[in-house]
Amino acid sequence: RAISEAYRVLRDGGIYLCNTSNPYDLGFLPRAISKGIRKIGGKDVKSKGEEIFQYISPKEMKRMLGSQGFDVEEEKKLGILAPIEVRGKNGKDFYLISESLSKRFEKLDIILERIPIIKGLSIMSIYKLRKWYQ
Repeated sequence: RAISEAYRVLRDGGIYLCNTSNPYDLGFLPRAISKGIRKIGGKDVKSKGEEIFQYISPKEMKRMLGSQGFDVEEEKKLGILAPIEVRGKNGKDFYLISESLSKRFEKLDIILERIPIIKGLSIMSIYKLRKWYQ
């Protein structure tokens, strides 16, 4: 419904930006293992936000965008590894692991993004869409 409404209110020739998280990113394996361990241990197997957050594959997202009339002008895949650096509410950056190791992961991410089959496992896809004149 959100995509349909965005298309409806956008002017002809207008640009719409959106993104989706990839359910098949490299973080899938740790998530699946974690869920399995919690289930075996009798713990609640839902992840935080699972009931409101839904993964949509890049292929499915493009299909939904096209079905509403959008033309995907550009798609950019970002982040092979999970984001390591986070900006806090106070505007300052902090690291989930050491700054040194985080910077090494960032360099590795840049290298991995050059490999086409690996790039398909990126964490997020961002789309630039256009509503053409009717």
